[in-house]
Amino acid sequence: MKQVFRYIEQQQMIRKGDKVLVGVSGGADSVCLLRVLLDYRSQVQFSLAVLTVEHGIRGEASLKDMEFVKTLCADWKVPCYVKRVDVPALVSESGMSEEEAARELRYEALYSCGKEVGATKIAVAHHANDLMETMLFFLCRGTGLAGLHPMDGVDGMLIRPLLGVSRKEIEDYLLEKKIAYCTDATNADETYTRNFLRHQVMPLLLEVNSEAVRHFGQTAQHVAEAEEVLWHEVMRCAKQHSRHRDGEILLLNSLCEAMPYLQKQVILLAVGEVSGKRKDTGGIHVSLVQELFTRQVGSRIDLPHAIVGERSYEGVLLRKAEEVPTVQAVEFEADLPVNGSLRLPDGGILSARVFAKSVRNSEIPDKTYTKWLDYDIIKNKIKIRPWKEGDYFLLDKAGHRKTIKKYFVDEKIPLRDRKSKLVLAKGDRVYWILGHRISYDARVTEATRRIMEITIDKGERTNE
Repeated sequence: MKQVFRYIEQQQMIRKGDKVLVGVSGGADSVCLLRVLLDYRSQVQFSLAVLTVEHGIRGEASLKDMEFVKTLCADWKVPCYVKRVDVPALVSESGMSEEEAARELRYEALYSCGKEVGATKIAVAHHANDLMETMLFFLCRGTGLAGLHPMDGVDGMLIRPLLGVSRKEIEDYLLEKKIAYCTDATNADETYTRNFLRHQVMPLLLEVNSEAVRHFGQTAQHVAEAEEVLWHEVMRCAKQHSRHRDGEILLLNSLCEAMPYLQKQVILLAVGEVSGKRKDTGGIHVSLVQELFTRQVGSRIDLPHAIVGERSYEGVLLRKAEEVPTVQAVEFEADLPVNGSLRLPDGGILSARVFAKSVRNSEIPDKTYTKWLDYDIIKNKIKIRPWKEGDYFLLDKAGHRKTIKKYFVDEKIPLRDRKSKLVLAKGDRVYWILGHRISYDARVTEATRRIMEITIDKGERTNE
């Protein structure tokens, strides 16, 4: 297995002083991996430990395999740890297939044990046939470039030293060394998709070309190298056409101008970042997000992992469903204080004072949260309240009106933000949309005698 030694060195998998936890089931692949790593210690000083996982799905056969591994480790003088997991329970709870649940719990056990024993690397026994099998599985299911290089020799602390050798080479090695191993009867059950690919499809491909396993491995390497280049383009595109804010990601309208491949990858990247997961997000969901760009503002879609996509004026906003604010008006109404203050529903403080207009105070402030209004126009029975349908303000001297709803649409204020907006109003007549514009007739003019200055202190928000 000198080729395995070379692969370990090329990939810089194991360094002096590492502690490597090896996943060993008792099958040919993992037994070979353990033996090769034991032999590799003659070249590099590192320590080894073994974890065997009892999945709770094969009854007595599973227990016999576990005892085989324990005996093997005792003979080879390697510390052995055992973890038992309940695959049927996870299948029942999650709806996963038995294969998926077993894999999920197996890796969870490996990383958990690795942490407990202070492992710096976790070694698993995937080989070249596994790589080909996984590529075929993804191709049949439908995949992007990532599915054409589904395994790396080094993936964080996870290492795959046998990835460059075939199943036949592994079996030949064990036969030559006269090393026993277990055979899992479920590996012959062709109701499992991967077993069907392994026993029915792959032999046919090997008849087409006896080097198919090696060629699939080479293709995976080529794709990995190409995708590394593309990844830099994807990140550049994401930076240019998206914005992050408070756990949300806004995909800008300009993303639609990017090349289709970059569009799709930026969308997948964004959904993955918001959800924390890439699994279960595929081409159909990417298409839904792309379609959302063509729909009306306020349109929404549901995506995997409780992610919501919402069409806004700026693009498509992605966020967790539980973080989507309920669009409800705030319940609040108060009289406008004169030379006083009150607390608003969002915690801000509104302060008002009245003073006589003079030459010294003739410069009107142009700030978002400080406004001067003609006090003699607005002084009687003015309320601060949420806006409602039918509210309006005056646009000009001629008395032309604009409804608050139309103003929000024209100003492209997101639907989710509108219901929380407060107004200074008398009946349906609005004199100021707080944080926005004032009505034409409430403005300070040369004829104004008394000014009401209203300031809202939003804490961290600027008043510019």
